[in-house]
Amino acid sequence: MKPKTILTTALLTFALPAPAQISTAGTLGPSINLSGPNFQIGAELGQQHGPNLFHSFRDFNLSSHESATFSGPNSVQNILSRVTGGNPSNIDGLFRSTISGANVYFLNPYGIMFGPNARLDVQGSFHASTADYLRLKEGGRFDVRNPSDSILTIAPIESFGFLTDSPASLSIDNSQLNVPNKHSLSFIAGGINITGKPPYLNNKKQVTYSSRLTAEFGRINLASVFGPNQVTLTADDLILSGQVDDITVDNTEIVTSGEGGGSIYVRANQLALDSARLQADTLGNAPGQLISVQAHKIFAVNGTRFSNSTFGLANAGDIDIQVSDVLEIGGDNLALSGFLAYNSSVIADSGQFYDLTTRDGESGHAGNIRIQAGQFSLTKGASIRARTFSTGHAGNIVLKVNGDMILSGHNSVGNNAVITSATNHHIENAGNAGHININAVNLYLRDGALISSATIGPGKGGNITIDVENSIDLSGKYQFYNTIGSSRISVASIIVHHESDSYIIPTDLRFGNAGHVTIIADQLNLTDAADITANTRHSGQGGNIDIHVNKLSLKDNSAIFSNSEGLGTAAHIHLQVDESLQMQNSLISTATEQTEGGNIEITSPGYLDLENSAITTSVKTKKGNGGNIHIDNPTFLVMDKSKIIAQADEGQGGNIRIVADQFIKSPDSLVSASSRLGLDGNVNIESPSINLDGFLVVLPGSDEVKLHFPKGCTDILNPKSTFHVRTVPEGRLKTPEGFME
Repeated sequence: MKPKTILTTALLTFALPAPAQISTAGTLGPSINLSGPNFQIGAELGQQHGPNLFHSFRDFNLSSHESATFSGPNSVQNILSRVTGGNPSNIDGLFRSTISGANVYFLNPYGIMFGPNARLDVQGSFHASTADYLRLKEGGRFDVRNPSDSILTIAPIESFGFLTDSPASLSIDNSQLNVPNKHSLSFIAGGINITGKPPYLNNKKQVTYSSRLTAEFGRINLASVFGPNQVTLTADDLILSGQVDDITVDNTEIVTSGEGGGSIYVRANQLALDSARLQADTLGNAPGQLISVQAHKIFAVNGTRFSNSTFGLANAGDIDIQVSDVLEIGGDNLALSGFLAYNSSVIADSGQFYDLTTRDGESGHAGNIRIQAGQFSLTKGASIRARTFSTGHAGNIVLKVNGDMILSGHNSVGNNAVITSATNHHIENAGNAGHININAVNLYLRDGALISSATIGPGKGGNITIDVENSIDLSGKYQFYNTIGSSRISVASIIVHHESDSYIIPTDLRFGNAGHVTIIADQLNLTDAADITANTRHSGQGGNIDIHVNKLSLKDNSAIFSNSEGLGTAAHIHLQVDESLQMQNSLISTATEQTEGGNIEITSPGYLDLENSAITTSVKTKKGNGGNIHIDNPTFLVMDKSKIIAQADEGQGGNIRIVADQFIKSPDSLVSASSRLGLDGNVNIESPSINLDGFLVVLPGSDEVKLHFPKGCTDILNPKSTFHVRTVPEGRLKTPEGFME
């Protein structure tokens, strides 16, 4: 990448007063200084080859009160202009073409700047570049730096070519540049800087930007190159043959939303986005397109938004972000005139928020979100959201991180870091939530961060699948004024109550089932009240929780639980723990209010250590049966002031089955399968049951306390297990062997 001083120097050069003039170079026509302030550039000043009209300028600059108008026959499809005099172009006026449907290419390899008064009035696409030449198909070439090397033909444009080690930069300062519907707007240079004034709310409470690039239902291309390069625009890609340079976008809106969402392509080394918006929403009946961003590093802060949603009948396009190194989405929210506008986010939604009175809403399916990065952090209230508020389905969220993935922190108005997919519409044919799939080396959820999928209506909730090579850590509470929350992975089928009297849920409305949670990792650690949940609050069925790890640790009021507060059945919890499960002041639980209890199954060939913790299934309904608990084949199951309980009210208590090589339980621990008024469940323990008091031995002649175990125990006892020991009265049995006899 080129030193930053080069880009800075170029921008300072642009800031200097430039001569307000347009002069032709004399290589393709007469050499003259054109008269302003309304410069007329007819076809006679250049050369036409079939559909291509070529122009060559020595200098090309426009002041705020000036305009340049290209004209020619309707047979012209492409206007190709080059600036060869060695000076950058400062465009702060109106750039116009009156040729119907003609695309405009403007090249100056010495630099281009668009000022705050720059405007486009072209009839086709507009491409501005600091490239050294344009390559035409069939061997054609329009050379800027070396005009004599040009081969002008009737062939269409193929690519932008760069020859030098340090291509010139391009700057856009508070400009509003747009092209007609279904056309393209491109900026291709050696470093791109796009800046604007902070956005504000207009009198309609709409967010307004002073810097705006628009290609409604069209395409916007941003490519920053470093060194010799070929940049090719294909129908569905933006391809660079060489290295990339930096792009900065501050306080700028880049929009291709329209009848159908357009496409946005960005290629950069480091992409810095501050209070920026990349938006390609589908508003009508035509399908949406793609937002494609590729960079080595991306920093998106202070309300930056990527959005590819649908608010029409057609399906939205996808969002595809590929970062080889660091991707950070965060910064504080963007607040305007005291009103919260939005936080940093990546969004793929279907439909607007439903009408509380009519429950109307119909639209296409939302787009999918795909993110690939080396390292990824979502901080300070930033979010990734795929939701549906209509008949369309929400998009899927797929994140693949080759290193650490971190969700943490909240912003100044209390939003915490969130990845969520949801369906939220109370109509019979509501769309389904999307699925969330995460792959990473390590995953950290801190300060109340949340990964969730929920259904708030008849649509189905999405599944959450997390596959991590090393560790998943959930820790740290979220606190904002009187609101306190914990880091959480959650699937849910819930109902949200609204205060509006006009909001009535149909009595015959069926609610969708919650999705499932699947977690695969080497270690899963939950601390500081963190939890993994699968809940339902009405007739929907709760999703299951399946966890397969080598080591599982729950501490400080953390929990894995399923809770059903309505007619829906609770989820089942299945834990496959290959080495160790350690619980301290924590809970694994299923609970129901009105239905059968959910089951808990724990399979482990290692050891399970419960300290002041509980594994429970409970049912509060009169007739529902308690869920079953099955703990299969641990080498050690140790209970210290802990409980394993399967309880019911009037129904039958759940069954408990424990199969372990060694089952060690303190006297104040409890294993119970009970029903308050119904039949108790069965408790089946297949293991030598050992009371911890039997392990306490007072050595003669001292107060030293030592643990003695039956043969074979010392080899398998994990050194991290803890046992509470105390001195005993004289006469107590001295060895566990004696106690067992």
